[in-house]
Amino acid sequence: MPDEIPHKGDAPAEDPLRRFAEELTTAIARAERRSGRIPNRAAIAARLKISAASLYAYLNGTTLPRAGVLDRLLPEWGITGEEAGRLSTLREAVQVSRQTGRRRSADGAFSQPRPRQLPVAHRHFTGRGAELERLKEFKAHQGDPSTAAVTVICGTAGVGKTALALHWAHRIKEDYRDGQLYANLRGFDTGRPQEPGQVLDGFLRALGVTASAIPIDLEAKTVLYRSLLGERHMLIFLDNARSAEYVRPLLPGSGHCLVVVTSRDRLDSLAVREGARRMSLDLLKPDDALAILAEWLGEDRVRDEISAADDLVRLCAHLPMAVGIAAARVALNPQTPLRTLVGELVDARQLLDRFGSQDDVDLRTIFHWSYTLLSAEAAELFRLIAEHPGPWIDGHGCAALLGTAMPPMSLLAALTSCHLLMEGPPGRFGFHDLLRAYAAELAAADDEVRRWEAVERLLAYYVAVARAAHHLIQPCKAIDIPPADYSGPTPYLAGHDEALAWFEGEITAILELLRLATAQGFDAQVWRLARASTVFLRRTGRRSERVNVQEMAVVGAGRCGDPSAHATALRHLADARARLGETGEALALLDDALTEFRGFGDRSGLLETHLSFVRVHGATGDNVTALVHAQSALELAEDGGTALELAGGLISVGRQQAHLGRFGSAAILARRAWELYLGLGHVEGEADATMLLGDVEEGLGHLEAAIDRYQAALRLDRALGDRLWEAVALGRLAVLYAASGKAEAAAVHRGSARARFEALHHPAADDFRPRP
Repeated sequence: MPDEIPHKGDAPAEDPLRRFAEELTTAIARAERRSGRIPNRAAIAARLKISAASLYAYLNGTTLPRAGVLDRLLPEWGITGEEAGRLSTLREAVQVSRQTGRRRSADGAFSQPRPRQLPVAHRHFTGRGAELERLKEFKAHQGDPSTAAVTVICGTAGVGKTALALHWAHRIKEDYRDGQLYANLRGFDTGRPQEPGQVLDGFLRALGVTASAIPIDLEAKTVLYRSLLGERHMLIFLDNARSAEYVRPLLPGSGHCLVVVTSRDRLDSLAVREGARRMSLDLLKPDDALAILAEWLGEDRVRDEISAADDLVRLCAHLPMAVGIAAARVALNPQTPLRTLVGELVDARQLLDRFGSQDDVDLRTIFHWSYTLLSAEAAELFRLIAEHPGPWIDGHGCAALLGTAMPPMSLLAALTSCHLLMEGPPGRFGFHDLLRAYAAELAAADDEVRRWEAVERLLAYYVAVARAAHHLIQPCKAIDIPPADYSGPTPYLAGHDEALAWFEGEITAILELLRLATAQGFDAQVWRLARASTVFLRRTGRRSERVNVQEMAVVGAGRCGDPSAHATALRHLADARARLGETGEALALLDDALTEFRGFGDRSGLLETHLSFVRVHGATGDNVTALVHAQSALELAEDGGTALELAGGLISVGRQQAHLGRFGSAAILARRAWELYLGLGHVEGEADATMLLGDVEEGLGHLEAAIDRYQAALRLDRALGDRLWEAVALGRLAVLYAASGKAEAAAVHRGSARARFEALHHPAADDFRPRP
């Protein structure tokens, strides 16, 4: 992992990186004046294990130092306390502005992100002039400014709804200065459509809401979404909607926004209730269909073989999708007369007549015509990808399906070149829903054992990578699942950030795979994959998904007859339900888990269950009952537990003692826990113990000592990326600086705390707003 984050391009004067660099160099100059000496910067760089060029890049504002580097750099000049805290806050503002597209203003508030989510428009799009003019008229008469304008493009499968809508959206996107949101609702896919709540999760994150701040309830999500879009000018593209019920919660309440919807359904109720303007897309006109061929093959070839070209587009039923796939097939045979290729297509159509009605035979014929061109290996991959339930799959996942030693990139290239597969996010591939249905139809005729083995390998692959990613996210606590029985290739994850990024990219597929595995009886893989995903779901605040995953883990562990896995799944489900505020359900689940762990004498399971009881009772304010469970956990840890378990028991008892005003006892326990965590290299525990020591010092009235503790905890939480506890530390520092008479420092930290809580949509933000 490099020591710095490169800065791309020149920064304007108001750029947060420039501001940070200016304050850093000013602070260094003040420190040098105070000490009366100028340290050797090359020697400082050597001690920090960075290059001299990197150090100068930090000071001139071209590179942002990582949090850990800054924490080591400042003491080299004697910069500590309040001044160091402000520089850390400014560094974090740069980081947030890069992660979310937002910039912090002088009062600590953040500007709004501007998502750019439109997929790339089809490069061979042509024709549809009349339809584009009509869409232009729709936009010119948006109607009531108090409601979002909605345009629906409907029509049969393969008629080019998405291609037209994307082409138009790219034309007009600059009219919507606050960006674009896009979602494929997968309304007619072979799997489950995307629920509005899932789509809103993604939209809210794109609008700057952290995962932990996203509400659980669909109505609450919709309210927050509409509030965020209230004054924004945005284009929202909702592709492939099954019905109006899947669209309505995604409509903004602002007349500044335009919503574009594509669907095979007419969506009559959207027209009646929301005043949506609709355009029903018809088949291509013959000249437009020939124009698509000319885009692929060149105008000369089409003109020279016009009779065969006319027959080809007729056999494609003038459907843009079919014409495009046929054109891609023809383009691969530049020396073969077009009439010969049309003859092959006629023969294929006669062969496939038995598959279905005349309404769907044309598309199936076109698919089959291109499919027969594939090698046996590419054809098998095409069929097996239909077994993957997620929207996208990468090369490593394809290797798992095939059981190969390397990602089959040449096979993926063959599938994309003939338009039987499309590349979405870089390195990830997916189907049009019609092609997925066709691939699934072919796969159904394959050997069932072969398909079962492919899904089993795919699940083992995901368990293996999720297990490795979990270890990188939480390295000091071994995951209690056996290593996956998988020997195929897996992606290289260099550290914490790459592990998080892998989970972010795959979490939708993981959720769908868990549902598939639960339905098909892969029970051991269900609870293992659920367990490996738990810390990611917890840290990113995916509360409803966390409950769903743990419910499936309980079912899977119960059915495969693993008592330890079942009891642990009950405990994890209790933790998840407690995060939703379902205290009664959580306590009942913990009672069941405790009974099961006692039944087979699992000391570690009992200990963790008592700690879960502590969290639930502590959250309700019942610190006396929480303390009883904390003491039980500590006793179990002292009776042969690991150092990590002992530290967890100590910190749990210490926190309840502090809540009950027993600061002397709490301090002793917190210091012991801190020493253990420090020795283990457990940063999350070290931050927890440091924060508790700050609480103790504050409770004893030692304000300066408490400030030092909270500053140390703040640095650790920033390094962990734990935004909630960072906000808590900033808020406590603001209070203590005010109590110490340091008004300027209090104002800085109050603004930072408010900004962080506002980013989390946390009610504590109100505590830090200016009073009238």
